Amino acid sequence: MKKTLSILLIIIMVFLLDGCGAKKNDSKYGSGSYKTESRTESTTSKSTKSTQAESMQVSSTTPKTDIEWITKTIPFTDSNGYTFEATLKLSPWILLSNTEIIESAWSKVGQDYKLPGFNDWGLFCYDSYYSSNGYGSYFNVKMTDMFYCVGEVSFKNTTYGWDITSGKTKTLETALKINTRDLSDEEKKELKSDNTYHIIGKSFFSNDVSIHVGRASLRAYMKSNNWGPTPFIIMAPENISPNYPEGQFHNIIKQFKIVLVTGNSANNDLDDYGTDEKFKVGIIGKDKVYVPPVA
Repeated sequence: MKKTLSILLIIIMVFLLDGCGAKKNDSKYGSGSYKTESRTESTTSKSTKSTQAESMQVSSTTPKTDIEWITKTIPFTDSNGYTFEATLKLSPWILLSNTEIIESAWSKVGQDYKLPGFNDWGLFCYDSYYSSNGYGSYFNVKMTDMFYCVGEVSFKNTTYGWDITSGKTKTLETALKINTRDLSDEEKKELKSDNTYHIIGKSFFSNDVSIHVGRASLRAYMKSNNWGPTPFIIMAPENISPNYPEGQFHNIIKQFKIVLVTGNSANNDLDDYGTDEKFKVGIIGKDKVYVPPVA
């Protein structure tokens, strides 16, 4: 009898302990599970915010090197009646000190040619004035930085029935110039005197590098109906100083109209009208922000 009662008491105690333990365990793990999930969510949230913050920090310190290119197809006719199409691809005006941006742009069009630096234009310097010869004529300006418009050009003969071949070659005289006729007298005075030009062009041919004050010469020796692409750079001056902390010339340079000049006019330094197609490009200045072409 005593043994039976003892066994019965043990069974009752086990039953009671199991019931309370289950409730305590349910309560504990339920609460613990919620807190654990809460910690996980909090950690994930912090991790996400941290990743976003790091991403924002990287994007704010890494210059954007993608740029807005302009592509133009310009038809024209030479003095002998041949018809052509010139295809131009041009970058915005990019300040040379924006190293990563200009190097990235040049890598798209420059082929294997080295990007020229500030001292690679054969200019003479006197008291921060840079000129194309020792007497200060032609290109002569106070300059601490440069704007580059980099690009490439191709030509296509579209004259029906008149192919250009290795046995029937043709020399195409063309150049890119800056049309400044629409600039105000004040803007012209800021940039140049009567005998001073405001750009220098450098073209990279397969057997020569051509440099000219006032234009980028694009003389094409054609041995077939297609020629190019050939890279070029148009350089314009910038002067950044305490008097001009944002730059002296950028507001004028963004007004420049680029024009393709053909025929005999391509070989002189006159400010010609050239073809009917005149256009502006955007600009990336000291703040590294792209400004689209002005109307």
